[in-house]
Amino acid sequence: MRIQVAPSLFLLAGMICFFIEWICLPDASFAGQGQKEKQITVTDGTGQSVTVHLPIQRIIVEYMDNAELIRILQREDKVVAVAGYDYVFQDCLRQFPKFRRLPSVGHPWGLDYETALGMRPDLLLTFASQNREKRMNLPGVDILFLGLYHPDLIQPDNSSFVRGVRNLGRLLDAREQAETYISWYKDILATILERTEKLQPEEKPTVLISSYPRCNSAGTRYCAYSQNDTLSQASRIAGGRNLVDSLPYEQGVSLPLDPEWLIRENPDFILLHAVDDIKASGYETDDISYLESGVAQFAEAPELASVTAVKNRHIYVLDGHFRNDASGGALAAAYLAALFHPDLFKDIDPEVFHQEYLKMQRLEYDLDQQGVFFFPPLKNDTGLAGIPDRYRESFF
Repeated sequence: MRIQVAPSLFLLAGMICFFIEWICLPDASFAGQGQKEKQITVTDGTGQSVTVHLPIQRIIVEYMDNAELIRILQREDKVVAVAGYDYVFQDCLRQFPKFRRLPSVGHPWGLDYETALGMRPDLLLTFASQNREKRMNLPGVDILFLGLYHPDLIQPDNSSFVRGVRNLGRLLDAREQAETYISWYKDILATILERTEKLQPEEKPTVLISSYPRCNSAGTRYCAYSQNDTLSQASRIAGGRNLVDSLPYEQGVSLPLDPEWLIRENPDFILLHAVDDIKASGYETDDISYLESGVAQFAEAPELASVTAVKNRHIYVLDGHFRNDASGGALAAAYLAALFHPDLFKDIDPEVFHQEYLKMQRLEYDLDQQGVFFFPPLKNDTGLAGIPDRYRESFF
């Protein structure tokens, strides 16, 4: 005789078996819609696998690129301390009004490990790619180098920057914010490249990209950033031809230049990256005098009097933020595209992209009224791009 069992009993038995199997899983925890991950292994900015434990509740942030990304992902409430306070955050009243009030744990290359451990962090977002010492001195703390400072503006999908943004979005349960940010960033580059890649070589101006007030090459008055530098990539995307592209590739930040070679190459534009003083340009000032002095230093150099960029007054100073991570490079590319090819980009105001970037960080900052980023400024129908509009009468 076949014994009939009610379907409800099969269902009940199945549920009991599933429950017994589920609670015996090694890392299972109730998540309403499934299991929460206890740890995630990601590829860091050096290509190495790093395991990060979840959940992440307390973070120490090194330097400004990590700080900006945390803010874009809307997870700044998790930051309990910063590294690089005296170098960056201390003077950033406008750019980092909240982070500058957090405890300091030293410099990215000289952490105060006792203070750092006292903050009970789950994660250190480091600016440095080599972190053996930090791992030895911060037991129980996961250390992650995202690689934000190594962009590939030409092929962003393959860059450590995009990978780093996605990694942090996943780790902090902020994937939607991460993808929105990546799409915004890639759209800027695609918009520019769609136009400049059609230019013929002879339509592209030659460009020297150097620094002000000093060169990074010791004892050298003139230098240029290397071929793979963020600003060099930004210039290339914007439709410029960098002088250093004709030189053999060298490792390092900058290349020393012979003044005679520079004069012979005769650049159409000279771009100077402002370094050293975070209060003299960028978000923390509205005074253009520092950038004016950078233009004058090159314009008045007697040995450069015959150079086309000097004769045509095509010497420009860019704020240091344009060289910080890939977003800075994308914004630089927008400004440079409008500079190099004003007719091709007459419908694009780079300051609009810049303002969008600040809006994503929920930073109350009006570029029409504040900040000195690009000098001499770009002029358009709505005002000036790069400095406050109150200087308008001086440039129209």
